Amino acid sequence: MRSPCRPLPQTLKLVLQTYLGILPGLLLFELAYKALAALLLRPALSWMTNTLLGLAGRELVFNENILSVFTHLLGLLAAVLLAALAAALSYYEFSALFLTAHCRACGRPVSFRLALELGFTTLHGLKSPWSLLFAAYALGLLPLADLGLSPSLLPVLRIPNFVTGELAKTPLGGVLVALFYAAVLAAFLLLLFALPAMILGRRPFGQAARRSFAAARRLGWRGWVLCGGFAVLWGGLFRMPGLVPTHFVGITGAGFHEFTANLLSGKILSSLPAFALSGLLCAALTLFLISLLTVLYVQLEDPAKPDETGLPAISARVDRAEREARRLWQGARRGAAALWARVQKRPFYQKHKKLVLAAAALAAFWVVTGIFTVPPELHAPIAVGHRGSRVGVENTFEAVQGAADAGADYAEIDVLLSGDGVPMVIHDADLSRLTGTRENVYSLTAEELQQLTLSQNGFTGRIPTLQEILEFCEGKIRLVIELKTHGRESADVAERVAETVERAGAQDRCIFMSIDYAMAQRLRQLQPGWVVGYCVYGNVGRLSTGALLDLDVDFLTIEESMVSPRFVRQCLQAGLPVYVWTVDDIDKMRTYLKTGVNGIVSDYPEIAKIAVSDYGGESAEEFYGWQKESYSGV
Repeated sequence: MRSPCRPLPQTLKLVLQTYLGILPGLLLFELAYKALAALLLRPALSWMTNTLLGLAGRELVFNENILSVFTHLLGLLAAVLLAALAAALSYYEFSALFLTAHCRACGRPVSFRLALELGFTTLHGLKSPWSLLFAAYALGLLPLADLGLSPSLLPVLRIPNFVTGELAKTPLGGVLVALFYAAVLAAFLLLLFALPAMILGRRPFGQAARRSFAAARRLGWRGWVLCGGFAVLWGGLFRMPGLVPTHFVGITGAGFHEFTANLLSGKILSSLPAFALSGLLCAALTLFLISLLTVLYVQLEDPAKPDETGLPAISARVDRAEREARRLWQGARRGAAALWARVQKRPFYQKHKKLVLAAAALAAFWVVTGIFTVPPELHAPIAVGHRGSRVGVENTFEAVQGAADAGADYAEIDVLLSGDGVPMVIHDADLSRLTGTRENVYSLTAEELQQLTLSQNGFTGRIPTLQEILEFCEGKIRLVIELKTHGRESADVAERVAETVERAGAQDRCIFMSIDYAMAQRLRQLQPGWVVGYCVYGNVGRLSTGALLDLDVDFLTIEESMVSPRFVRQCLQAGLPVYVWTVDDIDKMRTYLKTGVNGIVSDYPEIAKIAVSDYGGESAEEFYGWQKESYSGV
């Protein structure tokens, strides 16, 4: 084990020499691998997983039902295979990068071909049981930290905002969120040398982690200045708010079909230069970090030279694969030419040449039309005030009035049953966050709940009944009513809500949803003519029009981490409007609206109203009215 790293200027010089030496070949490799991951590897892994889930009878599942996938043998097998293959593909990428950088640091010329081959020489290192922890590290910690060392297969991982956002609404929760991200950063820094210790030191992940801890302690201030400077640079460029855009509508998260359609239609042509420059900068900076970690690790640990005994055999296999691919391509070309020649000699073709060409043109038109088919807009985007607004305590009269004053189309409210079965407008069953007491909604009657004083963000208020809110909102604003449960209900929630809404005559100015699918279906059963949606925060399985229609709901409200061009497109093709919660940044709102979503649920309805004001079309009320009339006429 060596002494701490050399003087800062000398170390930086070695890093730059290594970086400039690997840049041409490894930049090409990294860009190619990122493209391969986006266009082939991720879709292939998704197809494999969805196929196994389909065999297990779990074609498409949402929310808490995701856990049920792992209770089935095929579901568990899909998870294990997915993790193993993703870990192996990520390890191959890291091996190619670090081994090539090490070769260059040792003075050897490097190339794209060498990187391609070196990545295969260390895959045997994943045979250790420690590989499970490596999978968690590579596919969990690295993309969660997002500081330049993420695998191309999963470059970014975010904790859903509905988790961190809810926690951050209390002082203790805010501290917990800050501590969590501090722990992620600390773990990232302590394991900074785990990859070079695995790949260059030829150690299993457990031993590599311990060596990384030791290296981090011995790195010294010079090394930490370089690593810290890189982290600040990366964070300033790519992390929120970030100077360099990393999300491009129609490109980021788009599948092959969506990307091709957007490219051929010209929708993303204006974004392509910025997308290319952002990708180049990201890849180039990642290679700089690889060079930095390689040089520092060499100074601290003096690893053995790369084991190249298997390279000749690997190179021979690559040559054979290249020859086979060339042979298949040439064979396909010759086969197509021969087939076309035979078709031209057919009497039917010679006699009906125009008819055949017309049929071919029609088929081509059908294919192109399929690519360029634009999903229906369904209705003009709506602005929804999340729990009313921030102008008052959430879910109170004042908060709902704030949404109305902001011009929001709807105010979203939450409903729980009191201990005596009265629908109350409150989000948490535990009242400590807003009242400071250790009471629960289910332990108090409606009258007792209304005697409590709520406090939030400098405002005070009281808990209204659903009946009161319905009367208060008449002529002011429409409502999205979310039905919630606390598990101690003394009555049927859907039944009590339906009775209250009917008693107020408010069914035509409300739409309903629940995060509990059974609850949504119960309300649908009670009131088939009402607009009922499903609120979701995660999904697993094959997303298809048929599977979405089988949900038998009128709309989906999704957590913003679920927004993707493919998801939104499939929902719209199934006739399901998509609303996104909870979005408070206007740039994100506009990005999601460009993706095709039909509504923004925000704590700041005045901002959401500005974002949706650029879009026109049929109103949500007209759309749902027409939809229900169509269903009733069937």
